[in-house]
Amino acid sequence: MSRSKEAIINKILNKYTHNLADVGQCVHPLGRLGATKRKGFTRFSKMFCDSMVFWAPVYSADEKVKGKSIGKYMADLREAFDKADLPCDSIKSLHSGTLLDHEYISADMQTAHAQENSNGPYSAGFTSIKVSLYHCRAKKVVMAMAAILPVLRKRYLVLYDIDMTHDCRYVSTRAYLERHLKSHGISTIVNDRGRVGDHRVTWFAPADNAQKIRYKVYNKLVQMLESADVRKSLGSRMENIVADPDKKLSRTLLRHRDHGLSHLELTFYGSRLHPLAVYQDRMDDARRLLDGCTTFDYSYEQHWIERAELIKAMVAVYIPGSKVFAYCHWWNSTTGKKYGYMWSKVSAPLAMHLVANYSFNDRPIYYVEAKVSENGTVEVTKEKIYEREPGCKAKTLVPGGSKGMFPSYALFDREVYKFADMGIVPVDNIRIGWPKRRHHKESAPLAVLVEHRPDDGQYVKHMRNMHSSTFGTGYNVLESGRIYTIAAAGLKEFRGTLYWHIIMDCGTRVRAGKSLFRSKGTNDMKCKLVQE
Repeated sequence: MSRSKEAIINKILNKYTHNLADVGQCVHPLGRLGATKRKGFTRFSKMFCDSMVFWAPVYSADEKVKGKSIGKYMADLREAFDKADLPCDSIKSLHSGTLLDHEYISADMQTAHAQENSNGPYSAGFTSIKVSLYHCRAKKVVMAMAAILPVLRKRYLVLYDIDMTHDCRYVSTRAYLERHLKSHGISTIVNDRGRVGDHRVTWFAPADNAQKIRYKVYNKLVQMLESADVRKSLGSRMENIVADPDKKLSRTLLRHRDHGLSHLELTFYGSRLHPLAVYQDRMDDARRLLDGCTTFDYSYEQHWIERAELIKAMVAVYIPGSKVFAYCHWWNSTTGKKYGYMWSKVSAPLAMHLVANYSFNDRPIYYVEAKVSENGTVEVTKEKIYEREPGCKAKTLVPGGSKGMFPSYALFDREVYKFADMGIVPVDNIRIGWPKRRHHKESAPLAVLVEHRPDDGQYVKHMRNMHSSTFGTGYNVLESGRIYTIAAAGLKEFRGTLYWHIIMDCGTRVRAGKSLFRSKGTNDMKCKLVQE
């Protein structure tokens, strides 16, 4: 593929967003579910640092040399943070570009790097690398960074920015926060609604402030339900609600479950590390600024029900040529962000297995196959509509830890919450969850898929992904003399013989053999076709 896989999947999904729930309309907490109005945020946590960004020089004219340099920088960062006992969640390369000035990377540093990495003309560039930490207290981070930064500078790594954060109780929306900030003379609010939505607001310190500081307030649960990453169009973070590897964040999420959780985050730009008191003073200023703003006591369960009630379908995309599979459960029309995930190296049978496991009960599944030409043109080659079997009450999966396709509680060796315990409760037969036991691609799908055909007027639907072990033989499961209504049927080979696999409207599953079809009237199966 000439374009990125994510860009291609996003282009295809954009054609089918009319089939998806638009959670962008979940803007006002004082809706049908009735949040309680409050004044200001409360129950602030201790200040902690959750991420920082470093810049480093690179030789931008040679991609191979640049890539090698970025790999070395990431290894240097990992080594430094490990030695300082600062646990990292991730270290990621963000972007690279041309170095236009020496605000962060000095001329002396650039010259020294050029002498080490270029024999001829030097094309000056930079790379940006983000270090995300597990909920580390600000005091510990500032003390450790005072020792780390001089060492990293010798390796051409300089601090670009650092985030300081408070967790706090209750939530608000962009409209209320903007109104409050403007009433207090803040004129530097960022116009980024189309990028971050209605549950976050960003502003900068006044221009006359000696420090460049970006302020953010956002609804943590909404971020996890609607946006995996500001830089990505498709992503999933629901697994972190119940099984975040950061135990402190898990406890924080649980503690605020019944009232709502917000983050107040300050990003300090510049290569200089400030004393802890400076970070705390600026944070205290922000807290005072937000005193009295309109907030809402709104539980996770209320957040979830408001969104789940909008869900009407899901969309799945498969590209056979590159074996890329993606699904989408809902989207936000304001930001264009989509909730779901994408995997590579997925075979066609596995794709249908994933469709069965990640779909919703009682709602259509819009399945799309596409191909990508050498020049990057995307063509949809197949469109089908499936549903889970009638009467299905199976779980709908979301990816597990490390974005595994087949999550289960048995895979975790630490405390993990149930989705319902964190407010993700069943809503109109939508049941988000994971199985207790391990399962894999050879296991039976969580549900059987039946196909909708445009020319079908009859009640019996065609099944696609039967797993024979979940169907019983007729003489074991059917009651003599009872008339059953067939809801769905499909042919599949079992132990060398082709069998009809049948689901009755009562949920009974039958693998129909000779005893039902060739008994010359003795045990014949009587079927009642019912027009829809």
